[in-house]
Amino acid sequence: TRAGDLSGEMRVSPTDQFARLLMNRAIDVAIGSHQIEQPAELTASPFLRYQLVPLLSIEHRLAGRRVRPDQVGQATWLVGPAATDVGSASWRLLKRYQVPEGNQQVFLSNAAALGEARAGRGIALCPANRVQAECADGRLVQLDAPGALADSTWATFTLGGPGANPTTHEFVRFAQTPRAIQSMLAGSGVEIARFKPQVHVTLWS
Repeated sequence: TRAGDLSGEMRVSPTDQFARLLMNRAIDVAIGSHQIEQPAELTASPFLRYQLVPLLSIEHRLAGRRVRPDQVGQATWLVGPAATDVGSASWRLLKRYQVPEGNQQVFLSNAAALGEARAGRGIALCPANRVQAECADGRLVQLDAPGALADSTWATFTLGGPGANPTTHEFVRFAQTPRAIQSMLAGSGVEIARFKPQVHVTLWS
């Protein structure tokens, strides 16, 4: 809104497409997990650390007690689309517990998955900053199991070198500001629970 001569387009793609899209100049910025492997031609700028916490219904068979990793792996997991993205925090947590694909139900958003978890249909992931609010009514509780937290960091990915776009660098700087991060965490329509860590941004000026 500050730049009257700037417009943008956002789309969602797998993180393994970041390098190709950036190097072909189909996009200017990619936003995703800092843990993903990218070629040296790309510049990664970390800007937000986050943690995912598994929640389940108070009536779920695994609720209210310490459970073993194998029991966690046998449960049904209700996940957002990021769980299908290799290297994402949710993907790594599912791999940690060796959750078979048949036990994974993918929803359009983490918020939708949490709604199903409230109904007792499985375990869903929640950003740590939202856990208190999601558990306030007592219907959801935190899973008590070894290694039941997933840490990750979001980063912007850009093409380095002499061909870098100055507008792109301005966007990257803005993404790291407290104002931008706060809008991601609590802004209308952009809660982190709805984020998918594979967003591309193309800028025109």
